[in-house]
Amino acid sequence: MNKNKPTDSADDLKKVLENLDEQEDVVLMKKKAKEVADVATEFIKEYPLQTVISAAVVGLAIGYFIGRKK
Repeated sequence: MNKNKPTDSADDLKKVLENLDEQEDVVLMKKKAKEVADVATEFIKEYPLQTVISAAVVGLAIGYFIGRKK
């Protein structure tokens, strides 16, 4: 059995990623993801205290439910 060298795999991955950049759907998804990230950033800048409190509450709730023993 012929094993690929790690560099061959890395080169293959680079080619796949380059091809993805050329696809219109991927470009649109990247654009939409950037828009969502920008909106989230603006929200955090406008409401920093509420954002931190909300994140803490969500983290505590998740921790509570994960930590519960049946």
